[in-house]
Parts: sequence; structure tokens; C-alpha cells
Amino acid sequence: MGIKVIHNMKYFLFFFLTTTPFYCQTGKITYSSILNFEGSKEKQTKSELFFTNNASFYRSQVKTDKKTENDENSEDSESGKVVEMNITVGTDSKGNVYYRNLQSRNIICREAIFRNPGLKYYIYEDATNIKWQLLDEFKEISGYKCQKAITAFRGRMYEAWFASEIPLSFGPWKFSGLPGLILEVYDQTGEVYFSAEHIQIPYSNAEKIVQKPSGDPTIDYREFIEKQDGNSAKITQAILARAPKGSTLVSSKTIKKGIELEHPWEKE
Repeated sequence: MGIKVIHNMKYFLFFFLTTTPFYCQTGKITYSSILNFEGSKEKQTKSELFFTNNASFYRSQVKTDKKTENDENSEDSESGKVVEMNITVGTDSKGNVYYRNLQSRNIICREAIFRNPGLKYYIYEDATNIKWQLLDEFKEISGYKCQKAITAFRGRMYEAWFASEIPLSFGPWKFSGLPGLILEVYDQTGEVYFSAEHIQIPYSNAEKIVQKPSGDPTIDYREFIEKQDGNSAKITQAILARAPKGSTLVSSKTIKKGIELEHPWEKE
């Protein structure tokens, strides 16, 4: 009788492992990413999401060492001419990265703030509590049946398509919180768009790549945003320096652009 019980236990373990396809799962997804903020040049890039069973690591593929940001507009008080300034900034070999561990509700971000003569990278934690509404709509993406979900996040309305066949709550950039991996997500204005174009499951190097960012100063998320916004005065001075001789800058209006148009504390 004892031998029979041991045999049944072995059979149960074998059955459990072979019927749980995402046990010790790894993968890599390459996204086509488009950021086309109003008034700026469209930027189409590739980005990558690496994941294991309990964590993910998202990064943009760095192909050049420079990018141009259309930062701010101002109006010449005499001619009424809009003075537009483009600032060319650099990046490093890592770029912006986003790490999520399923045991924590926070995402750990590595992002840069432009400072003359270059970029200064910081690491901060962002509590991205995204509230999704699941809809009874489906379509196929790269061979996976995906369901639609919608949400409002940081000033934009988003539509996302997630694959329940990959039951991991990850996605590109800061997107997460759905009962499946996000393969496509875009905002209703068409300014933000991520779409999976290549999926590799399993991916043997995922365990090595999915690591918490380190090596840069760690600050609070709100402090990071305040540092980022604090550059507006310097940008204003740079615009005035490029204006026609004798011009006077009567007022300066900062146009908020970028993927995040508002922040949690602004609603408090």
C-alpha cells in the first residue's frame, strides 16, 4: 500500500508541472512604439519587455546618442511671432528603464532630467495603481487571443489588449494590472502607441536581464517631477537668448507635453 501512495504522489507532481505551462515562464516582447505629442516630431522606436514569472524589465532600444525634444513655445511681444526652441539632448547605453516585481505595487523607474551639459539619471518608485475596465471585445495579436480593456491614467484615456494565455500582469512602460500580458495599448488621441511585433517565449536570458535598476541617485517620485519641471526657467532664458535682438519676453507659457499630462498629487 505504501509503494502505491508514493507512485500516486509522483504522478500528481508530473501532472501538475505538465499542466501549468507558465510555471517558471520567461519571455521577451519587442514593441513598435510611437510617441507623437502635439506640436512635436513623431518618434517611432523599438522597445523591449523582458519578463519572468514574478518580475518584468522594460526598456527602449537605444539606437542613437541624440534625440531632439520640442520643449516649449513662447511669443515675441512685438511681432507676435512664436519662438520655438528645440533642445538636443543625449542618452546613455541604458536609457529609461522600468522594473516591476509582482510582490510590490510600485514600479521602479530610471529616467533622466535634462541639465546642461547633459542628462542626469535618477531612480524613483511610482505607485501606478491603474484601474482597468474589461470589455467584452476580442481580437488576435501575433497568434494570441486578446481582450480589450480601457482606463484613464495620468491625463490620458487608454485602450489596451491583453492576452490571458500569458497570465502575467505586465506591459510596456508603466502599464500593468491586467489578468494577462499587454500586447497593444494606445491613447485615444493617437499620440501614444505600443504594439507587440515579436514575441519570444521562453527567452533564456530573461533571468539575467530582469534586474532592479541601480547605480544612480534614488529620489522620491514627486521630487523627480519637481526637478524635471524646475528646468522651465532655464528653457525660458534659452528661448529669450534666441529671440530677435531687442525682444522682450513679456510672458512665458509652458505647454505640458509628454506621455504623462498630470500626476496623482495634482488631484489632491
